[in-house]
Amino acid sequence: MAAEIIPALPTSTVKLWRELRARRAADLHPGLQLDKYLPIFEVPQAPRADSAPKFQEVIQRPALELVCKTSGDQVLLDSLLQRRQALFDDIHRAGFAVKRFTAVTAAPLTLHLARGAALENAGICLHPLYGFVFLPGSGLKGMTRAYAETIWAAEQADKAQVWKKIGAVFGWAPHSEEGKPWKPAGLRAPAGAASGAIVFHDAWPLRWPRLALDIVNNHHSAYYSAGDKDKVPPPGDWENPSPVTFLAVDAGQTFGFALTKRDRTVSHELLELATQWLTGALTVLGAGAKTAAGYGAFRIDDSSAGVKPPAAPAQTRISETFTLELVTPAFLAGARQQKEDCELRSAALRGLLRWWWRTMHAARVDPATLRRLESTVWGNTEAPGAVTLRLEPIAPAPSPLLYDKEQIRQTHQLPRPSDRKTAQGLFYLSYGMHDGGRQRYFLPQETRWKLTLSARDSFYPANARDGRRVAAANIMGQAHAALSLLCRFGGIGSKSRKGFGSLSADMGVGLSECTKTAADFRALCAIANNGRSDSPALEDLLGTLEISLSTKNYWEALDQLGFAVQDFAKKYRHRAEKKALGLPRRIGAPQTGSFEPKPPVRDRHAAPILYHLARNTDSSFLVRVAAFPAARLPNLEQSRAMLKELLDHLKRTLNGPIPSTSTSPASESPGPPRQRTGQATPNLYAPSTPRGQRKGGNSRTGPKRR
Repeated sequence: MAAEIIPALPTSTVKLWRELRARRAADLHPGLQLDKYLPIFEVPQAPRADSAPKFQEVIQRPALELVCKTSGDQVLLDSLLQRRQALFDDIHRAGFAVKRFTAVTAAPLTLHLARGAALENAGICLHPLYGFVFLPGSGLKGMTRAYAETIWAAEQADKAQVWKKIGAVFGWAPHSEEGKPWKPAGLRAPAGAASGAIVFHDAWPLRWPRLALDIVNNHHSAYYSAGDKDKVPPPGDWENPSPVTFLAVDAGQTFGFALTKRDRTVSHELLELATQWLTGALTVLGAGAKTAAGYGAFRIDDSSAGVKPPAAPAQTRISETFTLELVTPAFLAGARQQKEDCELRSAALRGLLRWWWRTMHAARVDPATLRRLESTVWGNTEAPGAVTLRLEPIAPAPSPLLYDKEQIRQTHQLPRPSDRKTAQGLFYLSYGMHDGGRQRYFLPQETRWKLTLSARDSFYPANARDGRRVAAANIMGQAHAALSLLCRFGGIGSKSRKGFGSLSADMGVGLSECTKTAADFRALCAIANNGRSDSPALEDLLGTLEISLSTKNYWEALDQLGFAVQDFAKKYRHRAEKKALGLPRRIGAPQTGSFEPKPPVRDRHAAPILYHLARNTDSSFLVRVAAFPAARLPNLEQSRAMLKELLDHLKRTLNGPIPSTSTSPASESPGPPRQRTGQATPNLYAPSTPRGQRKGGNSRTGPKRR
């Protein structure tokens, strides 16, 4: 089909636009590109309006990528910052005190996602004249007031003084403070309205912030979007994700903040108090959108003399800090799937915690109740989550590495398969990460992060005013248990169910404790067992298989596991019943047997078995296997039988000789003998392309989906 030009501007304007693009893309104004949708794209066929994934890929993503390529004019920004400095100097000389400080984004920042623009849910706050990202003073004032009312006020004993100071700093309007829990009874605001004593100025960047493409990936849109009167479907592992791209500012960007007195009579105490509240809002609550997922977190710059964030609130929130460490390499990626976004995103970690949290309750409640419980802990579109994540890499943070499977095999002397119809065990598990000319990046073992979980009081149901109050300690218990399950059975990134991306954390919480924590939480919310949700549940686990390996090399451990898993799959070669191990799965001809998944499953279902690698005390590896029988693959009875057979096979195989490995074919050099006990594993490996290797890997030894 001939290329179709999507019309967005008159033909004459399109001509001028293309001439400008040909000269220099950096000269373009990002705000005009985003708000007025200036980009013109040539696509094979215009997507239908009801085809959201197609629209995201063909229209929205390329448009946002073009906005990200606009580098901005630092010379212009420097000139504007000088004028801004002169303005504050004049204010200070006029007798209006000025309080200034700088803060650095400790996580990605995004704000004004839903504002009016040509693209849906893709906005960001850009200066209307100059085009750089900034934080409007009105938004800063609002988040500062939220901190003062919900956190600072709870720490104060004299509620009358709390009411007076909040009203003085922010001003008031008639009846605006009725029903506030921090307002003492009997006190009334003066008649009419009054302006606040403190002026909140826009926060400007010190360097032109580089925009980055970010992504939110909803796996259970029907579960989350069903109405209260609708039948809520379960959050199944068979649903297709719905990726939505949006714009964000990367961590490490410095912004300048300023507060001034409205007139000379304002006390200096109010200016200092407003500064304390603002720094608390930036460091505790976060700025912009998606703050519960870790976006918008700031840290006060060391150069800001005399400005320090307040101490962590004790009455309204509780926090716990954990050190997460990779045990096996993790294939991580964001919207770009390149080296620069091979990182653990707090939003992705939050999604994994929600998945493991659901396993604690799915066997006891119906989907509607499960969703209400989930909203109490993690929030929904109408109520913010009671759990907030802050994720920071711990230095020195290793750089992402390009996954070169042939180089890894040679460097770590992994044994070749016994025949050409058997794939290397490591390659079998990592199928798709270095195949067909595509190579993914990964973070190596021992990469570490500092994770801070914060919890506040919540209500069940989350949106009801007369709901049952749930204390922050109970909320934290739910998040703590979910993290324990993730670090015990799960992983992060692509191929996390195959043993990649396994995490460790000193949690000290076992499976029975997590089950009890879940039961106590349901009892606290006065929920009796009322059915079940058709999604993975801890009660359905076929035990927890743990097998120790002698090797201390994680590549060797993954290779051994891969050979064992593949050896079982070969038993069902050409048999349709093998689809019970997850979909999609290609069955080679001639196919025998039959397999009909239970609707709504058709051609997609996550693997119902998860492999996790952990360290023993002697640094050797432990393989931990969690099998969740899937009611739709094709039913619980057949799924349970298949998974039990697989667990028995792994128990026999991984405790015995390494399967499917022998000397290499005679045409190839066998290399040095392999040491079963493993060798010291370096933190990093230096990837390179072996001489004579085909581009994209050696297809002869690549994994085969059997």
